[in-house]
Amino acid sequence: MRVFKWSSDFETEKESPIVPMWISFPNLKAHFYEKLALLLIAKIVGKPLYVDEATATQFLPSVARVYVEYDYKKEPMNQVWIVVKDRDSGAVTRSYIQRVEFAKMSTYCEHCCHVGHTSSTCLVLGNRLTTPGKVQVSKTLREEKREMLKKEAEQKQKQEKGKEKEPMLLGQLKQNT
Repeated sequence: MRVFKWSSDFETEKESPIVPMWISFPNLKAHFYEKLALLLIAKIVGKPLYVDEATATQFLPSVARVYVEYDYKKEPMNQVWIVVKDRDSGAVTRSYIQRVEFAKMSTYCEHCCHVGHTSSTCLVLGNRLTTPGKVQVSKTLREEKREMLKKEAEQKQKQEKGKEKEPMLLGQLKQNT
């Protein structure tokens, strides 16, 4: 059973592209470990749900992790631009780029709206599984029929050649006796 976030346009046969996932900010400056600051940074990527316990207690100062709702339809960003302003004057004091890392992301099919594969491997589009993990793109019906007719013609030719050789062999045997 899977549980999905409900929305007004929720359809039972489609999986929501909005999924919860962990994002990490490696080597984040120490003063951004404050919960409010961290949630503001995470909001750029998706809707923040909560901060990792090790991050909240600053147990792992090398990386900050936040659990966010992320839309699979959006291209994952690998960095965010952080601008620091002076509280009194509002002037920009410094800015820098912060790297963003996503936990292992699954793929999302735009065609059937399911997580776990892409449109190029979608079974609904007629692709076939050949071996576990490998997908073969389906042939059109016309191509399949053409191949079937070709095989039938080859079999008929083999049968006709076999029939032609039989009488000759029998005739040769009768002459030799």
